[in-house]
Amino acid sequence: MSASKLSDLLPIQTSAGKPNAYQVFGLKNGEPDAEKITAAMQRVYEGLKESKPTADPLVWKQAAKLAEAARKQLEDPQKRRALDASLGVAVDTAAKPSPDTAFGTAPGTGAQPDDPLASLLPSSKPLPTSAPGSPTDGAPTTRAAAVLGVPPGLATPGTDRSGNAPSAPVSALGTPPLGTPSAASDHAAGQTSNQVNGAEAPIQWTPPKPKKKRRRKKTGLFLFAVFVLVMLGAIVGLLQFLTQGGQIALRPDGLPADDGIVVAEPMPEPGRPRPAAADRDGVLGNVAASGIADSLRNPTSVPPTNPDSGPSNVDPPTSPTPTTPTPTPTSPTPTNPTPANMMPPVGMSIPETPMTPTPSPAPATTPESIAANQAKIEAVQQLIRSAAWDQMKPAADALLKLDLNADQSKRASTLYDIADLATFYRGAIGRGLATLNTGSTFDYVEGLPVIVVEVSPTMLAIQFNKRTRSFTVDDMPPRLTEKITSFSLSPERPDTIAGQALYRLIHPKWRVEYRDDTFAQLAAIDGQLEQVDTAMLQQVAKELFPE
Repeated sequence: MSASKLSDLLPIQTSAGKPNAYQVFGLKNGEPDAEKITAAMQRVYEGLKESKPTADPLVWKQAAKLAEAARKQLEDPQKRRALDASLGVAVDTAAKPSPDTAFGTAPGTGAQPDDPLASLLPSSKPLPTSAPGSPTDGAPTTRAAAVLGVPPGLATPGTDRSGNAPSAPVSALGTPPLGTPSAASDHAAGQTSNQVNGAEAPIQWTPPKPKKKRRRKKTGLFLFAVFVLVMLGAIVGLLQFLTQGGQIALRPDGLPADDGIVVAEPMPEPGRPRPAAADRDGVLGNVAASGIADSLRNPTSVPPTNPDSGPSNVDPPTSPTPTTPTPTPTSPTPTNPTPANMMPPVGMSIPETPMTPTPSPAPATTPESIAANQAKIEAVQQLIRSAAWDQMKPAADALLKLDLNADQSKRASTLYDIADLATFYRGAIGRGLATLNTGSTFDYVEGLPVIVVEVSPTMLAIQFNKRTRSFTVDDMPPRLTEKITSFSLSPERPDTIAGQALYRLIHPKWRVEYRDDTFAQLAAIDGQLEQVDTAMLQQVAKELFPE
């Protein structure tokens, strides 16, 4: 039968409004017998354990709390005395035998405080105490000092500052532990006999000697300092070598080692000008050079040849006009070229002058190409109107690669910006979902936390108000998408604001509801987007989605 009242679980009367600790366990007020109290507690707790499966949970918890509070009150002697005083029960301390009297302890040996649960402990034989006036009545202070390690001048635990023995004997050593060697017993017996005879010699206290600390060798520290100095010197030397541009010197063979430092000669510069060619022919002596060697060195200066006439730059041998060039200090003395130097190598072809390619003229724009490009622009606009998220940006990118006129190029660039910003915001939803884990929580709105039940790159299941809702990326409400994208993007970024506005404008479900907010947000970030004409962006968006 199910227990629905406290009286069914505890031995209390139904009319008892606030039962005291004795009534909770079915005892009379001021019950002095500790065994009865313990037995009543065990009965009540066993009854609570047996009735827990069938009892009302709320009533059972209330009964358990009431029994626990009553147990603590009865086990605490002070609380129990206060309870007896409040109930008007007189505590007869004279009639109750004290623990010391019950166990045969002398009344003058300092009684322990009254413990109501002392009867629950196993009975034991108390330690024998020495009679007053015995030889061992007062323990010598020197022995206690030796045992406790206290200097002789200080008071021991068995005496006060004046040196008087306490009223009750105090054992300094206590009960000797089990397994104590017999030598210790003999030593204690000898000390006792010395105390009886009064011939015990005082134990001289000596302060403990300070231990000598082993000096640590500083060899390791010295080696570490030397290593640091060597490394610093190597670094400084390397930096000086790199900054001052030092060179490695080579010593020629046969040079003595004590002739000083020999620095290698610098390498010849690759850009040194070539010596000027002689103006005279090496075969004809003072006759002027024919110019064939010069034409081989500099093919760009080859004059046009006429097959009907000989070379025009050869002077007749009968009227030479020899001129000796004046050597300059900066150029070496010209030497006469040999015939072998004048002839080109075998198999060598004279390079021809490269011709600069002429750029081909741009093809003229025809009405047919303009109409074809316009049809492709209309196709991209239709993809944006139908919210084809995977196709709109690639199609708009292909428009930019066509040969468009000025108006078509400007509109194609704007269509690409619209598709780019909208797909950028939609991709941020997937990146925000990637930051969530199953079991995590976030605030859908302020003060409304939700639990993530299931999450994937394309869907999200959340639980709030003990209900579970699942959304795909395209079915998420605008407030939820705004919260998800905030996990991967900063809501204050201009591209985030523009992407959110265009995403809601293109989305078929939220187009009508957020149309006015879209153009208000685009107007608020006018001029803040790099390489995007926001004015043209608003104009094309209004043309794509009219009211």
